Amino acid sequence: MVRGSDTGTQASAMKDACQTILTSGKFLGRSYSYADEAIYQIGKGHWSAGTPSMWREWNMAHHMTYIVRQLGAQAGEAFELSRLSEDAKQASFWPESEEGVFEQG
Repeated sequence: MVRGSDTGTQASAMKDACQTILTSGKFLGRSYSYADEAIYQIGKGHWSAGTPSMWREWNMAHHMTYIVRQLGAQAGEAFELSRLSEDAKQASFWPESEEGVFEQG
């Protein structure tokens, strides 16, 4: 269980909590559930931190997914992980020269 900071904004506390999860060594991966994708995206700063009701939704979605996967494993069932797309990469407006200096035409 990870708890956000008691100081700062709700958004900063949620981002900090997500970053803690990502670096804990216990993160199950972005594709584990849609909630884990949210944890990843918020922790990386790609998504806004959401609202308290969204946090409760993500908490329940992750934990219910965990329980269903554990029960399935006991019954010999396996579930596919979610499909993900790669993170978008922002292309530079200006091409870089070999020295790493921007060339402007």
